[in-house]
Amino acid sequence: MKRGFAVYLPLLLTALVFVAVLRSGVPAPLWRSARPIEAYSEARCNWSCHNHGCDHASRLPTVLSENVFDRAVLALHAMGDVISPRDHFAGYRAANLVVFCIVWPAGMLALYVIAIRQQRALRRLREGART
Repeated sequence: MKRGFAVYLPLLLTALVFVAVLRSGVPAPLWRSARPIEAYSEARCNWSCHNHGCDHASRLPTVLSENVFDRAVLALHAMGDVISPRDHFAGYRAANLVVFCIVWPAGMLALYVIAIRQQRALRRLREGART
């Protein structure tokens, strides 16, 4: 029972954090009819940066902010153009959903299942070596 609980603990913690975030305040609308519009703020990034590009100084190291982040955004835009060549932003939104709601979670779940299987295989090997 103790080992089984350890296997399901990350899933349980994820569900608890999810519920806590949902109950933390007034949520954003689930379905948007248009991109949110905000005036530019010098103090922080907001929807203006998302919609028109950001001029703020990055708080991340240059390697991450200029290389990884920019390339990821460009890749999402390129994937969006493949998904929906006529509507650039619809394709970009779809690419975000595909990557961050399907591909990334599926990859993390696959790695988690692989880790559990390897842990069980190592346990069986250890138990076999003792006998």
